Amino acid sequence: MGQKVEIESQELAERAAKEAEQSGQTLGQLTTQAIERELARRFLERTRREGLKRRGNMSDEEVDDAVDTAVHSWRSEHRGR
Repeated sequence: MGQKVEIESQELAERAAKEAEQSGQTLGQLTTQAIERELARRFLERTRREGLKRRGNMSDEEVDDAVDTAVHSWRSEHRGR
């Protein structure tokens, strides 16, 4: 099915196993959910940093205006297709 993952900390492995049991999940299900959440958090953090970098010194109003301009431009280009 998938790759095996080793939990290197015995204490963490025990805590995870206990949590999985208490929540009616397998350890695999619990760890899969935890990994999915962490990967999503990292993606959102990268996206946030990229957005701040691209934003530069623009004010919220300038960002809103730039988005509105881009949306109107895209709609004009794709109208009637």
